[in-house]
Amino acid sequence: MYQVLKSKLKKRVTSKFAIMSVIISLASGCTVIETYTRFSDTKDPEKSAEYHVKAAFLHLQRGHTEPAKQKLNKVLETNPNNPAALAGMALSLEREGEPEEAESFYRRSLKADSNYTRGRELYGAFLFSNGRYQDAFDEFEFVTKDKLYENLAAANLNLGLCAVRLGKKDQARQAFEKSIRINSNQSKSYIQLARLSYEENDYRFASRYFRSYEKHLGSVQNYTPRALMLGYNIETGAKRANNAKRYISLLSQLYPNSAEYAKFKKTRSMNNKAINTIEGKDS
Repeated sequence: MYQVLKSKLKKRVTSKFAIMSVIISLASGCTVIETYTRFSDTKDPEKSAEYHVKAAFLHLQRGHTEPAKQKLNKVLETNPNNPAALAGMALSLEREGEPEEAESFYRRSLKADSNYTRGRELYGAFLFSNGRYQDAFDEFEFVTKDKLYENLAAANLNLGLCAVRLGKKDQARQAFEKSIRINSNQSKSYIQLARLSYEENDYRFASRYFRSYEKHLGSVQNYTPRALMLGYNIETGAKRANNAKRYISLLSQLYPNSAEYAKFKKTRSMNNKAINTIEGKDS
C-alpha cells in the first residue's frame, strides 16, 4: 500500500507539513525483494511483469533507483505500454532529479491506461511537489472516485491539501473529513482540520481536532515545529495560557533552532518593548 504525500527531491520543499510524499510500503527487506525476483522468473509473462514491478517499487522504497530501473526495463522491453512499469520508471527518474523525463513517463503511463489509479496518485504527487496545484487537484479528485482503491484515505488527504493551496477551504474540509471517515488514524487530516478551524477563529473545534491529532501522534517527538505553534495559537486564542505555555516549552526543548521558535521569540521581544514603551509614557 502506498502512503502518499511526496516531497520534491531536487527543487524547493513546498510545505513543511504533510507534503506529498510517496512512501511505497508494499513490504520491506531484502528477503521480500529476493522473493519477488525469484517469482519473476515464472513463464507467465503477466505474473513475471507483476513481480518485477513489485521488486522495483521495493528498491525505490529503499532509495535504490538503479536496480529499480533494471527491473522496470525488463518489463518495458516485453511490454512498452505496461502502465505500472511506466509509472515506476517515472518515480525513479523523479527521485534522480529529472522532472521533465519523469513527467514524460507519467504521461505515457496514463496514456497506456487512463484508469490506472495508482499512476494518477503518483502523478498528482509529482504535480503538487512542482507547485501545479490545480493539475494535482484534478488527479487526486479522479483517484478519490475509485472507491475500491487501497489508498483512498491518503488520496482524500492529498486532495484536501491541494484545495487548501487553491483557496478552496470548503472542499478541503470535506476531503479531510472524508479521509478520517475512511481511516480514523489519519493524524495529518486532523491537524489540517484544526488549522482550518483556527483560521476561522473557531477555537472549540480547532482544539477538538488538535486533540484528535495528538491522540494519533504517538510520541511527543513526532510533533513538528509548525504543529506546536498551531497548538500554542489555538490555546492562546481560547485563552488557556497554561496550555499555550506547554506547547512553547516543547518547541524550545525539541526545536530550539527552528524558524518557528525564532519567530516566537522575536514577536515576544517586540511585544515586551511595546508594553515597556506604553508604561513609560504613562508614568
